[in-house]
Amino acid sequence: MEINVNVSKLVKPSTPTPSTLRNFNISFFDDMEGNAHIPLILYYSTPHKEQNDVQTNIFKHLEISLSECLTEFYPLAGRYTARSSFIDCSDHGTLYVQAKANFQLAEFLGLKWELKSDML
Repeated sequence: MEINVNVSKLVKPSTPTPSTLRNFNISFFDDMEGNAHIPLILYYSTPHKEQNDVQTNIFKHLEISLSECLTEFYPLAGRYTARSSFIDCSDHGTLYVQAKANFQLAEFLGLKWELKSDML
């Protein structure tokens, strides 16, 4: 199994966060929980034939969609400040990684049968 990373960059919100929303206070419970890093990986299958134009459009659309979502969910593009217990919503961005794998998702999950999208 081989994974090749094509793009790795920070995607910023499509519009800047207003200065009035710059500091996002976290709750007492979140502060007591500590630093929790929750990675999210989204898997997308590509057409069976190599169609670079289609793939490029899909990847660009995903990147633009992420940028627009970060405008609405602005704390996700910020950085946690531990000493002050708030999120600095300074539009640093969130990590976007585009990679290509030479195996099927079912192989990665160790499934002996074909993975159906409605099972995810």
